[in-house]
Amino acid sequence: MMRLRVRGLFLLVIIVVFACAITGTMIWKWRYEDSKAQSDIEQLVQMDAGTTNSAIQALPLVMKYDKLSKANPQGCPQMDTLAQQVVSIFPEFRAPDGPGIKLVPTEKMLYMLRYWMRNQGITVPARP
Repeated sequence: MMRLRVRGLFLLVIIVVFACAITGTMIWKWRYEDSKAQSDIEQLVQMDAGTTNSAIQALPLVMKYDKLSKANPQGCPQMDTLAQQVVSIFPEFRAPDGPGIKLVPTEKMLYMLRYWMRNQGITVPARP
């Protein structure tokens, strides 16, 4: 009778040890996945902050470009210089058609710049 109790107790200890090992492994895996997801989120926030800083730099240039393009529909050297500066900050603002530097419509650029700035909680200046 005593042997049966010892075997049962031994079996119970083994089951508890395996259950603890499995539970510990699952908890470690969940923590690892959570820390990885948190680092991915932090990386996205840093990338978004970098984009916002670029948007802050590009917004006055795009606004000047918009004023010049309305004043000089044929173009001028100042517009080319501003376009070059904008494209150096945001290459995706370059229009795909033709040689030289042409930008996408200023309405689209201003919309995107303001969007990035609003996402970071920065007050966006009104359009003149």
